[in-house]
Amino acid sequence: MNNQNPKHHLLSIVIPVYNERRTLAALVDRVQAAAIPIARESVFCTPS
Repeated sequence: MNNQNPKHHLLSIVIPVYNERRTLAALVDRVQAAAIPIARESVFCTPS
């Protein structure tokens, strides 16, 4: 079944962060404020 209804999609936003302590709060705010018409999750990760 191919469901093209955007309400059933989830956009995963993966953002690598390394030494971003000073800008992380602003980055989170900007990602959350983006006008994206589908459900989304944000994943912030550090390199291992």
